Amino acid sequence: MKRITLILALVVTVAMSAVAQPKKMSKEMQEKVFNGKAQMMQKELRLTDEQMVDFLPIYKAFQEDVFSIKPKRIEGDSLTSQKAYDRVVNRLEYHEKVIAVQKKAIKKLQPILTPKQLVKFLDAENKVQKGIRRFKNDRKGAPHMGKDSIGKMHRPHRDKKHAFRKPMRNGEKDSNLTPETKE
Repeated sequence: MKRITLILALVVTVAMSAVAQPKKMSKEMQEKVFNGKAQMMQKELRLTDEQMVDFLPIYKAFQEDVFSIKPKRIEGDSLTSQKAYDRVVNRLEYHEKVIAVQKKAIKKLQPILTPKQLVKFLDAENKVQKGIRRFKNDRKGAPHMGKDSIGKMHRPHRDKKHAFRKPMRNGEKDSNLTPETKE
């Protein structure tokens, strides 16, 4: 499992270093990203050599189809009601296109992979996409996964009032939790 996670991290890093560039990804970089993802898929799905030979061309076509789908950008500083609605519609159209590409790939992969491998295929693809989104959000400074906007872990239970609470003895009440006043 650690090895798969390491490969996933490597694939996401290579992919994102390419995405971070303002120019299009070079063919060489695209090949590196694809080879890393294919290697991860082979390990994640436990593909045999025979399966891998049949899997690779379908997976390559799948990757090209997914990368060709680009969500429409709606420009502007202020978010009007119409722009918000347009964003929702565009996002739904984008997801519909991605789902159509996934269905097409699944139909082609069905004779090659077992049903469990098909599920793992979709799960692994989602992991990679989630890693890419997380990387993009980190670059933008967006908070995620329990981190605040600065990147520090948010720990609401560690405020000053409760930070150095002394341990209670049997029968004692915690003065921080009860509204009673001392007489």
